[in-house]
Amino acid sequence: MHNNFCFFQATTLGVNLKLAKGGQIYWYMQIMIGVKDPETYLSAFVKQFMSEGRKDSVLKVNYKDGEKGKYEIYIDFNQILKGLGEGKYQKFANKLNDFISQYIPSTTRKIITLNDNGSIALGELIRNKIASSYRDDMLPEVISQDGIGDLKEDLEGSIVVVGSCISNGKNLLYISRALRKFQKLRILYFVGITRTKNNKYLNQLKSNLKQGSYGGDTNSFHEIQKIFCENASIETSWLKEINFLSKFINFLNDKASPPKLALAYLIERKEMLQKSVGDDVKGLSLQLFYPRLVGGKIEELEIRKNFAFFDFDDYTKHVTQSDIYFTISNILNSLRNNDITAPNSDKPEKSLAQSPFVRNLLDPGNFDRFNDGIIQASILRAARPEELAYHVDQDLSLEMYGTFETLIKYHVQEQGEGLIEFLYALATGKISLVLSHLTSIIKLVRDVCKEELLLCFADIIEYKIILEPKEKQDAWENKLRENKKKEEIEPHVEVN
Repeated sequence: MHNNFCFFQATTLGVNLKLAKGGQIYWYMQIMIGVKDPETYLSAFVKQFMSEGRKDSVLKVNYKDGEKGKYEIYIDFNQILKGLGEGKYQKFANKLNDFISQYIPSTTRKIITLNDNGSIALGELIRNKIASSYRDDMLPEVISQDGIGDLKEDLEGSIVVVGSCISNGKNLLYISRALRKFQKLRILYFVGITRTKNNKYLNQLKSNLKQGSYGGDTNSFHEIQKIFCENASIETSWLKEINFLSKFINFLNDKASPPKLALAYLIERKEMLQKSVGDDVKGLSLQLFYPRLVGGKIEELEIRKNFAFFDFDDYTKHVTQSDIYFTISNILNSLRNNDITAPNSDKPEKSLAQSPFVRNLLDPGNFDRFNDGIIQASILRAARPEELAYHVDQDLSLEMYGTFETLIKYHVQEQGEGLIEFLYALATGKISLVLSHLTSIIKLVRDVCKEELLLCFADIIEYKIILEPKEKQDAWENKLRENKKKEEIEPHVEVN
């Protein structure tokens, strides 16, 4: 079927034709991640908020304050405010203080916060900063968005709506609608960090919020920091893993001789992930990924020196796994939001955006270029299945098989430290390969690896990706045959 595809390789030098097109045209591009791909703010943002001694992380995963679902990327704004009180994050602190002085109106009557703890704390901080400019009886009251219904419609002056981190702005839009009946109020939206998926979305949100009786600039909007990142909060990587682990554990328990060591580790990891979504832990900064197994011992994946996307040093003893994951996820999000074609041109652009006629895949060479296990794991977790769909081309699948071959061969060395994450990606269908390459990987793991956990992953891959789909296909075909036999035995009779 390869004649049905038009296959390209995208590099920093351009796009090269790999296969001649024929039949229905689909464009497949191989995307190599490069040092020019990150947003210009990324390194400085991570440097400012990275952990110290791998503690007090701001950038985390798998948590959302006070709401259903959990963010793939969680920014702990409470930790930022705590750090400000300890003299940290000085650049952010200076800008926050300047914006409060410059933009909070002297006519402010109420400070309305979103319901999350970070927004409430930011609202209180703003109130304390402006307190010296007000008489005690005129100091603005801080209320949550749930208290808007108690406001009097003849209230005059200004209202400041405060949000800690804004991903899609739905709560701000709710407040905007609720405040429409207050004709004598001017509204100012004050946000700590906007983290929408792209600039287009953010500009549209601002436009909607600023709209009012005097047109597009009736209200005002100010953010201290603007970034763009993944905002998924449903079926995120670690929520999916909890579900996978439940099935994996049941699968292993059903064996005639359940593997005790592997089961003990998997049960412990599942419990850890479940606790991470709670308000006591508030997300993960460490143990995001499956570890390296060395001589029966577990070694967590760590970043080494000369990380291509940091323009600062002295980070190896400080950054957490979530700091690295945030960096890689941010880069992939930027690539997804690049236009598929260059402006005013039909030339394919370097992009991970998908369309009915364009499929953009992460080049298998990325796992050679970025050979630290933690970077490889971050790419695998942050990528989407359609970006790792190597089954579409025999050569691509073969190249990815070569990566697996190296990882398995050197799995006790640093070169193969990310192997379990690769096997997990196979077991969940995140990476898809040609069937012959998949079966070869399973055989290679069984021939080369002695670690019980690795062998268990080979078993679950074989069952979930090969045997179970075949069983379902066979059952479906049997049902079709049975229905056909019934039709032959019971001929259709027309009723007049």
